[in-house]
Amino acid sequence: MPVMQGRGDRISAPGADAIVRGRKGGGKAAGGTVYTPREDPNSLRSKSVVRLTDLLCEGPVVGPLNDSQSILLEDTKLQAVDGSYNFQGITWEFRTGTTDQAPFTGDPALESEQVVGVEVKFDTPITRTITNPDLDAVRVTIRLSALFEQKTNGDLVGSEVEHLIEWRDNGGPWIRSTTNLKWEAFDDTTLDTASGLQVTVQATTAGGAKTQTVDVAAEYRAVGDVSWTALGSKTVTVLNATRRAGGARDDVVAAFLPTAGSATFEIAGLSEDEYEVRATVGTVVAKLGLVPQGAVITGKTMSPYEISYRIDITGTGPWDIRVSRLTPDSDSAQVQNAGFWSRYTEIIDDRLIYPDSALIKYTVDAEQFGDQVPSRGVEGKWLIMEVPANYDPEARTYDGIWDGTFQMAWTNNPAWFLYALLTNTRWGCGIPAENVDKWALYEIGVYNDELVPDGFGGTEPRFTFNGLLNTGEEAYRVIQAVASNCRCMVFWASGTVTVVQDRPRDVERLITPANVIGGRFDWQGTALKARHTYAAVTWNDPGDGYRAAIEPVEDDDGIATLGLRQVDVLAYGSTSQGQSHRAGLWVLETEKSEGELCTWRAGWDQADLTPGMLVAVADPVISGVRYGGRVKSGSTDSAITLDAAVTLFADQTYTLSVVMADNAPEDRDVTTGAGDTDTIEVDPPFSAAPASGAVWVLTSSDIKPIPINILSLREIEQDQVEITGNRHDPTKYDRIELGLVLDPPPTSILGLPPRLPSDMALQESLYSAGPSVRAAVTVSWKDGGDGRSQFYELQAKRPGQQYQIANERIQGTSLQILDTEPGLWSFRVRAISNIGQRSGWLERRDVYLTGTMGPLDDVAGFSIQALNAEAHLTWIAGVNLNRTHYELRFSPVTVAADWGSASVLIEQIGRDATSVNAPLLVGSYLIKAVGDGLESANATLIVSTVAGIDLTATETATEETAFAGSGTNTQVIADQLTLADGETSGTYVFANAIDLGGVYRARLIAHVKAFGESLNNLIDDWTDVDAITNWDGADPSQWRIRLEIRLTLDDPGGTPTWGDWLPFTVGDYLFWGAEFRAQLESLDAGVRPVAEELSVTATLPLDTAHAEDVVSNAAGDTITYASPFHTSPSVGINAQDMATGDYYAITSKSRTGFSIRFFNSAGTGISRTYDWIAVGRGQEQ
Repeated sequence: MPVMQGRGDRISAPGADAIVRGRKGGGKAAGGTVYTPREDPNSLRSKSVVRLTDLLCEGPVVGPLNDSQSILLEDTKLQAVDGSYNFQGITWEFRTGTTDQAPFTGDPALESEQVVGVEVKFDTPITRTITNPDLDAVRVTIRLSALFEQKTNGDLVGSEVEHLIEWRDNGGPWIRSTTNLKWEAFDDTTLDTASGLQVTVQATTAGGAKTQTVDVAAEYRAVGDVSWTALGSKTVTVLNATRRAGGARDDVVAAFLPTAGSATFEIAGLSEDEYEVRATVGTVVAKLGLVPQGAVITGKTMSPYEISYRIDITGTGPWDIRVSRLTPDSDSAQVQNAGFWSRYTEIIDDRLIYPDSALIKYTVDAEQFGDQVPSRGVEGKWLIMEVPANYDPEARTYDGIWDGTFQMAWTNNPAWFLYALLTNTRWGCGIPAENVDKWALYEIGVYNDELVPDGFGGTEPRFTFNGLLNTGEEAYRVIQAVASNCRCMVFWASGTVTVVQDRPRDVERLITPANVIGGRFDWQGTALKARHTYAAVTWNDPGDGYRAAIEPVEDDDGIATLGLRQVDVLAYGSTSQGQSHRAGLWVLETEKSEGELCTWRAGWDQADLTPGMLVAVADPVISGVRYGGRVKSGSTDSAITLDAAVTLFADQTYTLSVVMADNAPEDRDVTTGAGDTDTIEVDPPFSAAPASGAVWVLTSSDIKPIPINILSLREIEQDQVEITGNRHDPTKYDRIELGLVLDPPPTSILGLPPRLPSDMALQESLYSAGPSVRAAVTVSWKDGGDGRSQFYELQAKRPGQQYQIANERIQGTSLQILDTEPGLWSFRVRAISNIGQRSGWLERRDVYLTGTMGPLDDVAGFSIQALNAEAHLTWIAGVNLNRTHYELRFSPVTVAADWGSASVLIEQIGRDATSVNAPLLVGSYLIKAVGDGLESANATLIVSTVAGIDLTATETATEETAFAGSGTNTQVIADQLTLADGETSGTYVFANAIDLGGVYRARLIAHVKAFGESLNNLIDDWTDVDAITNWDGADPSQWRIRLEIRLTLDDPGGTPTWGDWLPFTVGDYLFWGAEFRAQLESLDAGVRPVAEELSVTATLPLDTAHAEDVVSNAAGDTITYASPFHTSPSVGINAQDMATGDYYAITSKSRTGFSIRFFNSAGTGISRTYDWIAVGRGQEQ
């Protein structure tokens, strides 16, 4: 008995093809000739009925999908989609194959014929009563004496007559026995028995354009219903008629005339009822109803003709049989259509039930197919079988967790047909259910039902089985054939039939050299000649009567490389072109990406590996790194101690897998930072602390263990097994089902480029090239850390240029580039392996190099030593080659002196000098190294609290507060002198000058109290207070105030001649008058200098005039100084020969001299010998 599973199968019975051909009717006779009457050939023959019973399938089944539309005769549906029949006079019955199903009707075992022999008239139905209670059917035979019509021209043609055969049980309602349908026009009167409607709706265009559209729509309802149902709507494009202005062919169109457009809407399969229709848009112009038709006989016969109709009766009887004539009686000899109820036959049928067998019985009018038995087929849902209790096979959904129980339902999921094939005791293998791994089949069934693209813009279940088992085969071959439908393999293991499927799945075991005998894996690839590039997939095409079809599947890349290599694939049980195409792709993709075999030997700890299991192999020979081993004792659930250290990289993410006590691996994310370590921390923790000796495997972003699909296991020695598997490609499923080409997970660093270098650093330096000083930069980086970097290539991009190779084979991790100029540079470096593989670029872009304009170091070791009136200043020699000299400044303040406010003391000190002498003053000495447009970032300061000579201020030019002098590009704001808005430089001339009253040598010391104001550094803009480095204002390198001086030896109150303006430095000057000005400069946008105090003080040194052994006149002496003092000096007298009572008197003391006279005790002038000395501030030059 055949066993079918699935939906849409065609069940075919043998039969010869029959081709019915016809010809057109004859044409009319030529005019003017004598007409010869024509007689049509006889077309009616006595009918015979063929009854066919087909055994379709083991039961129980669901049955045909859509009643008569699922019955195929000669590959043509018995009933069309619109409800009309493609064949007449054919009936069928179906049995679903239950154990106690009803027997077929119409298989007579006993017949008893009763003669009637009465003509049936139009107005006089004939009734006969049958009383035999055992009857199953009655056959009514109608006889025609003849059937023809003679036209007025003498032609003999066919005619038509219609009878109605009815029956009733025990006086009940009459039941019509014929069910043929025909379209019949109706007007406003509805039809009693319509089961279909055909309505034509018309609308007229406006005529405003040549091409226009009109909308039409219609509705229907059963008479008495309130609501209408849409029958259809359509937009019809209409080409309007035209009316032209004249008669010429090429004249212009005068107007477009309105034109009607129409559409016809049809529906069949309605319940027989009275219906009414209406147009919702447009006008109804035609209405047809699909109405029942009686026993119609059409054709021509000149001799008697009989036809029989079987009536299946039900009930207890007695039964009345009534025959009525629906065609009016002929009253002309030219129409012969008299009909007679010839006889009826009482039938008792054979009552065979054919238990557990799905059958279909056909009653076929033999006239339909001549002497040929038609081929037959049925599209249906077949076997009802055990499926999980939580499974909806129609929706292909699963409700909750399966408890292992079953329900009976139809499904074409191959997993459950395979389960039925294994366990069914009647038509399957009869294996006890407890010996079949139903849990594995459940997972397979869920995967099978998932929707995937069907290749035509829709989706379909991944696998369905719609196959027919109708020949005897070896059980193992049948089981594996069915399993192949969904990429499964069936095998016997530990007393259980289990099934494995090629689908995405989890790793079940970790394999490393640590749990492999000898630590060795043997890898073997597949020869290219074993690869196929074209699959010819055989499947059953429902669009071609479920005949075998070939689905071509090509590997275009493979064909281009290897040529066309065909493999024949049988998509067993597939009636889906999409599924069949995927089957071919699976074969080609598996050969292409999973051809590598891996073999290893192990102990009994791996003896439980079975075919289809997926394991992860961490082979350092392949991966290039040891990322697997055994756990050491002392590990916790969150900190695992490995048997060897591993190197972790900051740019990688890691997962640690450890085999737990249940022999299954657990995976956890690694939280340990970069570096070499043998202790791995994970989060979240493992379910328990791994046991000592447990196998571990580390996975990184760049390296993953190789997935291996177990193929076989065999015992080779005592306590040793040999295991073979093939490399598994987890990305092939997306290629097969979605067309997505994904990169396979990386399993080795050997084929990868070296790791990217890291931590690029730049260090500028200077070097001497003859008399020149040049700049260089040293570029350094760190190795990637994976041991594959043998060389490095460094490229540099100078300002305004493109990248150029600095060196393409560097063996170290640094390189010096000479002769660098200031500007934006970019650098990039990459690693190169010993086989020429290159890493990506490590790049630093737009780095500003100062070149020879690099910053100068601050002066170090600045110290002072007082030597009489001089300060001996020393410092440590600097290392900057771009230093040209040192600059020394002085500020008279001893607290908070700054470079910007200090005055130049010595503007240039040689670049190699380490000491200098300067006047010893009270205040602060500041020093910087200076280059070409450069200076030290910070001034080095030392404070002196002693002076070399006594200096007292004589004259001071002070400008603070008022700043009443004249300025260019300057302004005074809040008693502070600064640049005018928008200016970068300005000059301020002191309002006050120094007038010594004569020409003197005076020491000038300036006092400047100033700061830089940052116009953009507003507190409101500060986002990070900790980042503010200069709370008081701008850096001194961003602004400058320089004092200048000019002198005259003339009386400044007259018409003096002034010298040039010169930079002011602290020192001794010879002058009568001195004028001063300040140069204010902004050296950085947004910063301007601000002066709070400006002053210059002139101090005169103590000078002396003296004479020794001077003999005075008794009348007195007048002493005149060789050079007048600036002010009246102090005078000292040393008398040498004074007697008791002698004395002297000094008078007329001034800056130019004095008078002196000696007296005795009596007050009389006398002569004496004396020394004198005058000490005062400055002597006029």
